[in-house]
Amino acid sequence: IGKIGTDIIDNKCSWPVNIALQKATPEQRRILDENYGVKDSQAEARIKKLYHELDIPTIYQKYEQDSHARVSKLIEQVNETPVDGAPVAMKREVYAAFLRKIYGRAK
Repeated sequence: IGKIGTDIIDNKCSWPVNIALQKATPEQRRILDENYGVKDSQAEARIKKLYHELDIPTIYQKYEQDSHARVSKLIEQVNETPVDGAPVAMKREVYAAFLRKIYGRAK
């Protein structure tokens, strides 16, 4: 929500706006409809304020933590034994390294 990006002014179908649409009251939905995708810094500020009112940053943090835990468990289950005569098997560390790279990133 505080990250640098243009999802709001570019009217992108992003995770935060989808959660906001699910949680919004009719009045909050009106604010979304009138300001999301508008190329204006004040409209963008109204959307960011609404995201904070809806507690989207906290919801995202929990979603990210839960997803990280779920993916980490899946990585632990990767079979590192070569299959069907393949010279190399998939390595858990490849997936773990990628997960470390994207987990908690700001952009």
